[in-house]
Amino acid sequence: KTRDECVDMAIKTIREAVLNAPTEQRHIVLLPELFSGEYFPSQMDERHFDLAEEYETSKLLEKMSVVAKKFEVVLPISFFERSGQAFFNSVCVIDANGEKLGVYRKSHIPMSPGYEEKFFFSPGDTGFKVFETKYARIGVGICWDQWFPEAARCMALQG
Repeated sequence: KTRDECVDMAIKTIREAVLNAPTEQRHIVLLPELFSGEYFPSQMDERHFDLAEEYETSKLLEKMSVVAKKFEVVLPISFFERSGQAFFNSVCVIDANGEKLGVYRKSHIPMSPGYEEKFFFSPGDTGFKVFETKYARIGVGICWDQWFPEAARCMALQG
């Protein structure tokens, strides 16, 4: 599938989640890690670096900001981020009004067959973060981060 097809499928998933949930449960919709395409870190291929976007100018984040506002939901959006000469596996938390609240960059990067992430991603430099959204304070860890207790500990200490 193309990137546009994957993003369109994600938007359809968000719409269905919102329309099928009871009103009082329509708050936060979480999509899979790096949902905007196939999971590319399974193989070391330099062509995938072309998929990275800068946080400030990301077309994916711009599109998802519109979706968040339209459906009045919080969207933690996983994306392949380029920042200067570094590349990160990142999540931008978008509030229900479409505002980008900030970015978290994955801290723990695995490297094993099928998970060649150290080839693509630098370890995150944002620290573990908590975001104040319309509906709740939420912390975001990405995949491998869940196996390290300091991630949950740091976010819990932030509320």
